Amino acid sequence: MSGMKTSLRLSLACALAACAARGGVLYHEDFMNYSDYAPCVTRDAGLKVYVDGVWAPHGELTCAASRPLDALAKDIAAPEGGDFNFEMRFNLLGKDPKIDRKTKEVIEPGEPSWFDIVLRASDGRRETLRIASDSLAGTRVEFIRRGWRDLALKVRGREVEVLYAEDRGHEMAGVAKKTLPFAVAALNVACTPERRFGVTDLRMTTPDVPVRDCPASRHFASFASLAQPLAGAKVAASGETCALGGPKSGVRFTFDGDTNRTVQVGYVGADGKEVVWTGAIAALDAERGDARIVFAHSPLGEQWVRPAKRPFCENSEVGQRGMVPSGYDVLREWNRLPAASRHVFTLVFEKAPDGWLVFLDGSLAATFSSAAKGGGERAAAEAKAFFFRPGAGVRYAALGAADLGTCDPARFRPLDFAANPRAK
Repeated sequence: MSGMKTSLRLSLACALAACAARGGVLYHEDFMNYSDYAPCVTRDAGLKVYVDGVWAPHGELTCAASRPLDALAKDIAAPEGGDFNFEMRFNLLGKDPKIDRKTKEVIEPGEPSWFDIVLRASDGRRETLRIASDSLAGTRVEFIRRGWRDLALKVRGREVEVLYAEDRGHEMAGVAKKTLPFAVAALNVACTPERRFGVTDLRMTTPDVPVRDCPASRHFASFASLAQPLAGAKVAASGETCALGGPKSGVRFTFDGDTNRTVQVGYVGADGKEVVWTGAIAALDAERGDARIVFAHSPLGEQWVRPAKRPFCENSEVGQRGMVPSGYDVLREWNRLPAASRHVFTLVFEKAPDGWLVFLDGSLAATFSSAAKGGGERAAAEAKAFFFRPGAGVRYAALGAADLGTCDPARFRPLDFAANPRAK
C-alpha cells in the first residue's frame, strides 16, 4: 500500500512538473460540482459551498468560521522554483458604510471583513497577505463594498506582486509588492473568526499565462461594426423628405455624432393631415448619455444602442441573480461602445395583410393593425405609405431591393443581425 502511495505521489509530481514545463493551468477550483461541502474544503460548520446552476456561472465557498483555520483542506502546491500566477475572486461580507444619497458623505462607517492568503515555504515557514475591506496586503484602499472582486498574485520565487480589479476590470492594477524570506512552495486561504467572506474561481497558472483580463471583445463580436460609415449617403438639407411606399421600403440614417439632430417619420391620414413622430437621441442618465433613439409619444418607441441597464448599480452582482461575467464586461465598457449618435439605424416598413410592420435595426418596432388596441396603431394601419424627413445634417440613404431581402416574405422573414446592436 505504501508503495502505491509513493507511486501516486511521484506520478502527481511528474504531472505537475510536465504541466509547468509546457505552460498552462496548474490548479483550478470554481466549486461548481458539489453540494454543501467539497473534498478540497476543510470540514467545518462555518464553511459552506453554495452552487446555483441557474443564476450563477460559478459556485462559491462562503467562510464564517468560529475558529482560525485554513479554508482548503490541503495547500495548493506551487511548481518547483516558486514561479507562478495565482488568481481568485473574492467577496468580503462585512458591513458596508452608510452613505447619504444627496451629499455622498459617509453617515456611518462600515465594518470591515478580511481573510489571509497564506504563503508557505517547503520547510513550513509562512507569511500572510491580508485582504481586507480597507486594505490589500498592507496598502490602504477605498472601502471595498460587498460584491465580487478580482485578485491576482504574481509570484516569482521570493518576490510577490499583488494585483486587484473591481468590476472585472479590463486590466488589473498592482497595489502592493513584497519580498519574502523564502521561495513559495504552497499557498492557502485562512479564515479569521467572525469575519465572513466568499471565494471562488481559484486558479494557479504558469508565469507565461497572462493574469485575468476581461475585454468585452473576448465574448462578443467587434462593436466597431456598429459604427461603420454609411455608404452612398447624402447629407440632408432642411425640409427634405424621403418617400417610403410600396410593399416594402426603408432607409438607413445616422445623426453623424450630433445629439441635437432629429428625424421625423410619419404618414398622411385619411383627413389629409400629417401624423408625425420625431426621433431623437436620448441618454440613460446624467452620467451615461448618447445611449438610444427615442420616438417620444409614438408607437415606434425606442431602440437602445448601448446596454439598457445602468452599469454596476448597487447590488447588481450580489445575490443569486447576478449577471453572467460576460454581461459585466459589456457594461463595464459602456463608454467604449459606439454612441447612438454615431450608430447607423435601419428603418424598414413592410406591408402586412391588415396593416404594416415596422422594423428598426432588425427588430420589430411596431405593428400597425386594424385589430391593434392603440388608436395610433389602428389609424396607421390605414396609411397608404409613409415618409422619412431627416433634420438638417443627418446622413441618410434609401434602401435598395438587395438591402431589403430577396426571400419569399410569405414564408420567411430575414433577420439582419449585423444591424442589430443587441445581437453583438
